[in-house]
Amino acid sequence: MNEEFGEKIDENVLSLTSLNIAQAIEEHDYLLVEFYTPWCGHCKRLQPEFSKTAEVLKKMGSSVKLAKVNCDQERELAESYGIKGFPTIKFFIKGEEKPYKGGRTEETILKYLKNTVE
Repeated sequence: MNEEFGEKIDENVLSLTSLNIAQAIEEHDYLLVEFYTPWCGHCKRLQPEFSKTAEVLKKMGSSVKLAKVNCDQERELAESYGIKGFPTIKFFIKGEEKPYKGGRTEETILKYLKNTVE
């Protein structure tokens, strides 16, 4: 992991902005996106779980990609997706936004993905 702007960057989790989110949604059939803020305690607890999940998915050769949006830096983007609280997780399947109904641990995220994607 690298450090950028005081924030840990995870090589297995895509960092999305208003400049690249549409392309990411289009390129990846399955994209799980965390909308977060660096100051949110729940977001800080989710971050390592999200990273572990992304690493497991990569090792499995899964087509599911994980991504995150820093809503402090991307306020207009967060607003355009109707983000009201943090963290908010949205799942995009073949470009269509679906409600995420999974948990916030590696185990529960993987279980949700397995049940939804297969």
